[in-house]
Amino acid sequence: MSPRYQDQYQVNFIFGPMIGLAFIVGALWLLVLLRGPEGALGPLWLPPIVILAAVLLALNYRTMKLQLWDDGIVVGFGIINRRIRWGDVSSYTLVPGPEPRRGDLGYHINRVEGVWRASYIAPIPERVLFRLNSGIIREVFVSVSRSAEFLSLLEHRMGVPGEE
Repeated sequence: MSPRYQDQYQVNFIFGPMIGLAFIVGALWLLVLLRGPEGALGPLWLPPIVILAAVLLALNYRTMKLQLWDDGIVVGFGIINRRIRWGDVSSYTLVPGPEPRRGDLGYHINRVEGVWRASYIAPIPERVLFRLNSGIIREVFVSVSRSAEFLSLLEHRMGVPGEE
């Protein structure tokens, strides 16, 4: 079975800096290995762990995906995904806006007007805000590239926003 709607976005804003960090740590580690451990600022096994963590984070947060399934929505980066069941969604709204700035991109959890919000932002100006019935995080904010198709599928599944 395949999703009814699927988007994948390349969010490369974190890839370059994380690979750069891995390169710098690797270069410093190589210098310590060549000069001797007396100048090391920590154990010699720590830099490979930092390099591995930086590379894995860079690869994981490089691609964001959004999928609409018969039982709900899946959104996330790499292997870290959030599944929202249709029964948990109380309402949804299209939120057009300006192109996100570099600091807006990625995954964020913040408090907006007293409500906890999880945001999955790609470099696309249109987003959909889902309000949830329960849980600590009561809003999920998601970038959508084909908003007309996405909203059509949502309306078919949940009804037109604002209808009771």
